[in-house]
Amino acid sequence: MEILNNFPLSVDKELIMQKLKIKKGTEDEKKFEQLINEGMKIGNPKVVYIEGFIDELGEETVKINGIIFESKLLRKNLEKVGRVFPFIATSGMEMENKKFGNDDFLEKYWWDIIKEQFLFIARDHLIEYLKKNFSLGNVSIMSPGSGELGLWRIEEQKKLFSLFGDTEKLIGVKLTDSNLMIPNKSVSGIIFSTEKNFNTCKLCSRKNCPHRKAEFEKVFNVNQSEKSNLS
Repeated sequence: MEILNNFPLSVDKELIMQKLKIKKGTEDEKKFEQLINEGMKIGNPKVVYIEGFIDELGEETVKINGIIFESKLLRKNLEKVGRVFPFIATSGMEMENKKFGNDDFLEKYWWDIIKEQFLFIARDHLIEYLKKNFSLGNVSIMSPGSGELGLWRIEEQKKLFSLFGDTEKLIGVKLTDSNLMIPNKSVSGIIFSTEKNFNTCKLCSRKNCPHRKAEFEKVFNVNQSEKSNLS
């Protein structure tokens, strides 16, 4: 198990301002820039990961480091994989604890966007770190609850967290009874080597998602993955 933190933080201010429709030279720009500067001072996104190994493949299950995960799609994607990297990444409790006034709705939203950018920094840093230190080529990620309902149930989050022990002590991330993570800008999953890019966006029909990276494919059958070209 290894924890990574103290990442170099950088945010593309102008690009985010365009997405948020914040006009240059306005009071909103000044407020947004102040929030970015504050985030740079207190932000400390973190990642914890482990090197995991496939113990056993069932018909619709995968056993990793003694824990049995239930997902036909996960099993299919890991069919030819021996080593995986379960992880949890977070923007950090340092930013979660910032206080806002009851009327600061817009600034709260902007702060959430900045936290999200820091989460992406942590996740992307982990991917590059694993590629470099474990000589990985192309990699993909699967996360509990991503994609359409039932592909890998959100309830499997508890099993993933059990691989790490006390995650709150390790990196400040707590799993709620409803399988949501605190801080809210956190992500967990399994990184694995793959010959073809796998993207759960292809399996998610959510409309107007700001993070969509691939078009939704209406027809998908894990038993006929060669037709869908997803794994």
